[in-house]
Amino acid sequence: MDEVLFNVIPGFEDEFTSSSFAEPEVHLRIQKRNAKKAITIIEGLDKDTCKLALKVLRKKLNVNGALKVDSDDNIVLQLQGDQRSSVREYLLTNKITSSDYIHMHGY
Repeated sequence: MDEVLFNVIPGFEDEFTSSSFAEPEVHLRIQKRNAKKAITIIEGLDKDTCKLALKVLRKKLNVNGALKVDSDDNIVLQLQGDQRSSVREYLLTNKITSSDYIHMHGY
């Protein structure tokens, strides 16, 4: 997979490079629906970032997704299938967070 999947969105990385900005702790989880189907759950991003990420990831990965609110009133992004590695690449490419703050859970 030598092809670049995500390009940096112009102007998007500037929002996250200021020194006063604390990098978000992002959790990438997988949840099994049944024997063959899975859902990727992304937690820890703010609402605006989730909206933009959902739009870009749905187009690039050709999957469906949704924004949900969990029991603690946090915004959670859901994508069809196991997309954890692609989401990680997207977060790192657009400098939303560094690899130290991305936690991948699941098998």
